[in-house]
Amino acid sequence: MAVEMPRMIKSKFPKDFGDGFYCTKLEMQAIRWASRYDTAVISIYEYTPDENLKTLVKYPTHQICFCNKKALKTLKFIEFSKLNEYDRQRR
Repeated sequence: MAVEMPRMIKSKFPKDFGDGFYCTKLEMQAIRWASRYDTAVISIYEYTPDENLKTLVKYPTHQICFCNKKALKTLKFIEFSKLNEYDRQRR
């Protein structure tokens, strides 16, 4: 589903950076993540970095984990897109 108001979620399974709200700037990575669900949706945000927040750069993937309310305030929901079968096959 579209996520217009992101929030931190406690996961059943450990994630790379712990609990939080995860995003990526890599379209194919977002498609892979969304394709795990029956109704695959990608939410698109504008991100404004905040130099006061701690960051960790992890290559070759691109993940941003928003771990607190201050971090979530750097996101502004723009739109969402439902993936079609073509998108899913591109992954």
